[in-house]
Amino acid sequence: MADTVIEADKLSCPIDTREEIVEHEDGTLLVFYIPEVHRRDKPVYLNGDIRRAYIRRGSGDERCTPEEIERFLRDASDRRYDSELIEGLDAEDFFDPHTVSWYRRVFNEMNPGRHEALTDVEFLNEWGCVVESGDRLIPTRAAVLLFGQGKYVRQILPRAVVDYQRIDNNFDQWSPDKRWHDRVVVEENIIQAWRTLVERYMSQAERPFDIDAASMWRHDVPPDYISFREAAINLLIHQDYGDHTRKPVLKFFRDRTIFWNPGESFATTDQLLDPVEKEVRNPAIVSAFRRIGLSDQAGTGVRSIFNNWQRLGNVPPVLRNSKEEKTFELVLLKEELLSEEPLLFQAHLGVHLSDIQAQLFAYACRSNQVTITDAKAVSGLNGPDARKLLESLVVQVLLQPIEPGLRYHIAEHLKDRFALAGDRNLVTDQVVVERTDLVSAQAINTSSGSDQVGHETKHLVTDQVSVLTKLSKIQWSIVMLC
Repeated sequence: MADTVIEADKLSCPIDTREEIVEHEDGTLLVFYIPEVHRRDKPVYLNGDIRRAYIRRGSGDERCTPEEIERFLRDASDRRYDSELIEGLDAEDFFDPHTVSWYRRVFNEMNPGRHEALTDVEFLNEWGCVVESGDRLIPTRAAVLLFGQGKYVRQILPRAVVDYQRIDNNFDQWSPDKRWHDRVVVEENIIQAWRTLVERYMSQAERPFDIDAASMWRHDVPPDYISFREAAINLLIHQDYGDHTRKPVLKFFRDRTIFWNPGESFATTDQLLDPVEKEVRNPAIVSAFRRIGLSDQAGTGVRSIFNNWQRLGNVPPVLRNSKEEKTFELVLLKEELLSEEPLLFQAHLGVHLSDIQAQLFAYACRSNQVTITDAKAVSGLNGPDARKLLESLVVQVLLQPIEPGLRYHIAEHLKDRFALAGDRNLVTDQVVVERTDLVSAQAINTSSGSDQVGHETKHLVTDQVSVLTKLSKIQWSIVMLC
């Protein structure tokens, strides 16, 4: 098989296959590891026929559709899709004056100087949005997508730039056959799409009222604005604009916000959490947003989302970067990570954890296990420091390594001490309790209005005294005084 894989005329590019023989009591196994090739070599196809390209889904291989082959080829090209020239348009006529005026106003506030004296066409030419071709100035695809009049945008992008939906239900209480409560399908340029999303976001966001005593300026920026800004801009600037069959969707639920994109990230999830420069799909569009401060510094956008979400005390965002489907999804869960119950459980264990240790342990409890990537997401730390954080919980016998330095699970002696609700134990699949309870199966409070743990219990794991799962107002007063 290895000889077949490296045969010159069999595959479209060389494959570095690694083989291993594994002896088992039932026989001998031949194990082959096929590493992923670089995006510039995709799709890999057989016998010189690109139609014989396959994609791995689950445990099977499926032949690529023509649309999938086109997506691979766009991402493999050294010439980025957004830099291509649109020959049929004239530089003087394609752009929307109101969009360019807004952009230039923001740009001049950040970069005062000679650009203010340029005409709109000169300004666009200065930044490579329109380029010389013979004796003409011609707009790039990025220029039309960013600044173009609606009719020209729709000529090169026959689907929406973004589909915004507000759904006034929790995610689990909604199904696609139910109607949304507010919806805007934006088919104008990207700048207008951004302004529309901001307007919709601000109309529903929780906006605290605060006055600076010294300057008397009002501060009412929503606490999750950084996460929204980076996630929404990520959706606009990194999507695959060559994919005309799928549109980006932004869904606001009561308990989460979902950002879905056609076009996966070229970086891995672990790399997205590191503050380093990454390869991008639309460099001209990305640069245009960064030029006016609407996107974080290169390579730090996703990290900013995770850091903001951590400061709010929420469960880390969920990233789904699907290379087989070529899609990217970011989910912002409006769920408190370190709530009252896990704090009380940690106190019951008698452990003394820092805030960041407590957050990571709470995450491990709700997820059953935790990886180095999870630790980076929860803590905002780099790889080495996140690894030290995990090891500190191992030292306190709260976690045990599955793969040292990479993956850990709850310590064995804790597995019978708390349970997740409904159907599963928090760290096993054993049915324990009927009511949702994050950290304790030892006592169930059947009266939600009670200030103390109730005496009525069901399916107790032990006969110990009931564990406190909720503080009364008087108890909270004592805590505050302490």
